[in-house]
Amino acid sequence: MTQKQNEINIEFIIEILQTHWSPTTPPGCFTEIVRQPSGLNAAMEIGIVQEHRFAFFYWLKWYQEQQAKDTTSLPPNLVTVDWHNDVGCNSDFIPEIISKLNYSNNSELAMFSWCGLRQLNDGHIAPAMYLNAINDVYVILKQEHQQSQTYPFNDKFGNQHTVHYYYTTDEFLDNHERDKFHPLIFDLDLDYFTEYNQEDHPDPQGHNLVSNEEIGNFFKNDSRFMQWLLAHMCGMTIALEPKYCGGMHNCLRILDVVSSCLFDPPLLHANSGWKHLKS
Repeated sequence: MTQKQNEINIEFIIEILQTHWSPTTPPGCFTEIVRQPSGLNAAMEIGIVQEHRFAFFYWLKWYQEQQAKDTTSLPPNLVTVDWHNDVGCNSDFIPEIISKLNYSNNSELAMFSWCGLRQLNDGHIAPAMYLNAINDVYVILKQEHQQSQTYPFNDKFGNQHTVHYYYTTDEFLDNHERDKFHPLIFDLDLDYFTEYNQEDHPDPQGHNLVSNEEIGNFFKNDSRFMQWLLAHMCGMTIALEPKYCGGMHNCLRILDVVSSCLFDPPLLHANSGWKHLKS
C-alpha cells in the first residue's frame, strides 16, 4: 500500500462530519427503549453493541442526559458481567485528548468510541470513570487473576471511584446486597457464556458455549441476583463480541437465549418489554 493510500484526507472527514446533521451511533449498534425493570413509569435504553468499547457511547450519552436534568446527581454504578477484565487503567487513554471530548454531541461521541478507545475492547471502563460518567464498578468475571480485588480510581475532577472484582454473583451480593440504594447500568459481555478451558485468550474457533440451561439459570427473574439487579437498573448494554464467542452465529444464539429469558417479546421485536412486568 502506497503512502498516499495510507494518508487520511482530514478535510474530507471534517466536511462529512459537519454536514452529517443526524445524531449517529457507532457501527453495528442497536437501541431498544423499554420501561425500567423496577416497575417505575420511566423509560430506559438498552444498547446492543458489536464491539464492547462501543458501550462507552451509551454510558456517556446517558450521563449527559442525566446531567441535563440534575447536575448534582451522582452517576450510576456499573455492574459488568464478562469473561475478561475490560476495566483498563490510566494508560488506556490520554487525559489531554479525552478531556476535549464533547459528549453532548452524539456524532463526536460515536466517533471517539470507535476511534479513540482501545481497539482490543479491553480498556473502555476506566475512561468512563475518568469522565465521571459512571460511579463505582463491580466486575463479575471468569478471568482468574483479577478476582477478589478492590482498588480506587481517581477521575479528572478529583472524585474517587472504587473497582471491585468478584468471581460469582453470590460473592458480589454477599458484599453489596445491603448497600445504600444507587441506580446502576448493567453491562453484559456475551462471551461470559463461553467455555475457554481456563485460557484467557483462546483460538476463537476452539471454544464452546455453555448450555442454554446454564444461561437460563443465570437470568432467572426470581433469582437473588436478578431480583437485586432489576430493582436498581436504569440502563443496560449488551456486547455481542463475536470474535470471543466463536463467531456471529454463537453470539446471536446467546443473545436469543438471554433475550427470551428477560423479555417478551424478545429484544428488537415490536412491543418488546420485561417479561417479569407482564407476568
